Order: sequence, then C-alpha cells, then structure tokens
Amino acid sequence: MRTATFTVLASAALAAAQPGFVVVQRDGACAVGSTVPYIVQSGDTLTKIATALGSGICDIAKASGLASPDFILNGASLTVPIKLASPDNKSCVKQAPPATAVCVVGGDKTYTIKSGDTLYLVSVALGITLDSLLAANKGVVPENLNAGDKINVPIC
Repeated sequence: MRTATFTVLASAALAAAQPGFVVVQRDGACAVGSTVPYIVQSGDTLTKIATALGSGICDIAKASGLASPDFILNGASLTVPIKLASPDNKSCVKQAPPATAVCVVGGDKTYTIKSGDTLYLVSVALGITLDSLLAANKGVVPENLNAGDKINVPIC
C-alpha cells in the first residue's frame, strides 16, 4: 500500500506542478467512455496528446468540438476520451495529395513555426515533400519544435 500511496501522491504533485499534465490511473479506476480535461501546451499536437493518453486524434477532435484536427492553440482546453478499445486516428484527417516538389520556387529561406505546426503540416503548406524539408533541417528534432522557432526552407 505504501508504494501505491506514494505513486498517487507523487503523480498528484507532478500534475499540480505541470500545467496540462493529466494523471490517468491505468488500474481500471476509469471506466470505458471516460474523458479527462487537458490544457494544450507549447509544442503539443493532437498526435502527441492522443499517444500519451491512449486516445485517438479524431476522438479528441470530436469530443473537444474542434473544426480541424490539424490546428490546436496553446492554452486551449481539450476533452480527451481515454481507455478506448479502438482509437480513431483516421476518420477526421483529410488526405492531401502527395507533394512531389523538393524545393520552393522563390520565397523566404526560413519559416517561423506557429502554434500547432508540425513539419508535415509545414511541408504540405509549402507544397514540398516532408523528406525535402527534413533534409534542409538536419539536426532538428521535430518533437522539440516550438512556436517561434525558425526552420530552413529548401529554395529552388
């Protein structure tokens, strides 16, 4: 019992110290169909949140009333369904035609990351392949990008 009590207390302390941190008990305490609130932090994506909490991006988008799963704002309050038997990560995602360009004709040599951006979304917006954007940004860890960071844009 001491270990369990310590774990719950330590988790509660961490949750209090970290805005957006959600404590989810994995011992069956949450019923199927349960939801938890989540406050979006800088660098969050629905994929990152869904993976961490065992949900699906489309499940979160629907429960939170999001018009698009592609963009979430810092500080936004989300409702996250948890303990899903089959998380939905596809029904709300519009498939963009695959880009084939490897560089942008003219334009800026850098792009400033905005809240909710991922390298994939930036590559789609620029009309270039994700691989070409990654190649122009060797050493950049996509999961560590934050609003305000600058990345290179491959220019033709």
